[in-house]
Amino acid sequence: EQMRKQQAAMQAAQSEHAASVQQAAMQMQAAAAEQLNELRAQNEELRMVMAEQYSQLQQQQTELHRKLEHAQLPPPKPADSRCGSALSESVLATPYHDPTIKHLPRPELPVPPPEVERALARLQQPGVATAAVAAAACAHRAPVDWSVLAFADRVIAVKSQDDSRSSLAVVDDLLRLRGQGTTDLAGALTAAARQLDRSRAKRRVTILMSDCRATTGADAIPVARGLDELCVIAPTDDVDDAAEFAKAVGAQLATVDEPTDIPAAFLKVLER
Repeated sequence: EQMRKQQAAMQAAQSEHAASVQQAAMQMQAAAAEQLNELRAQNEELRMVMAEQYSQLQQQQTELHRKLEHAQLPPPKPADSRCGSALSESVLATPYHDPTIKHLPRPELPVPPPEVERALARLQQPGVATAAVAAAACAHRAPVDWSVLAFADRVIAVKSQDDSRSSLAVVDDLLRLRGQGTTDLAGALTAAARQLDRSRAKRRVTILMSDCRATTGADAIPVARGLDELCVIAPTDDVDDAAEFAKAVGAQLATVDEPTDIPAAFLKVLER
């Protein structure tokens, strides 16, 4: 009997606890719903205030545009005459120098790393740099169907006609070249003809960058005459042999002093 009473008491306590927990949850839900309603009301009030301010701004902007349309603007002021000075325009255009202004000292330039110094040294060789610029110009005119040959006593295909090498890689290889030894002009032109045999272009042009002073190999004139179209670009200070060779084979001739002359030289020899 006593155990039954204890069990009944425990069940009553559990029921009372569950009821209190449920009541607390309901109170929390009611409080949350009330807070949510307050937030919604504040949000709606803020939206109305912003809408009213936006409407006022639009009205002010419209009114400002209306005033500007009907406003009488003053006539433009005459140009600065330096207080009626009769000084010449050249004097007036001269900037004023103030000796009291002290210029800040120039910062010392950092010392470039060895690989940059080597690259600059290669660029100081006019022939190498000019050849690199010419190769880049060829790649720009024909991004796929082009080739570059370097030659002395033998011929090196820096880029074959059907090779997919990038122009940057070709330029980098050209900058590493060193001119030395004899010059086989006929061998270079023969190799160029073989490269152009693989070209799909209707106009097949050979651009020869050389002083055209052959020191070894066969006679280059018959080989040059067998090309579809030959253009010669020679250094300005050593053009005599190149001019004679170009005249003998009927080639276009242009001269360059530095790499920046390449675009004009290309335009001259390739223009029809």
